[in-house]
Amino acid sequence: MAKAHYLQTILFSVTLDAAMSDPTHLEQVKAAVRQGGSASGIHLEAFEPAEAGAVLKQ
Repeated sequence: MAKAHYLQTILFSVTLDAAMSDPTHLEQVKAAVRQGGSASGIHLEAFEPAEAGAVLKQ
């Protein structure tokens, strides 16, 4: 399961990088990432970026 999440993270990262120049595409990618995370049981809204990666919001 960890390997699948790792691969998914890499794919999301590459896709986000490619979408950065197109606001409409970027919003579509963000929605897909949220949907994919939620389907995997990961609620991305509960996290925030940090130097060491994502951490739970306080």
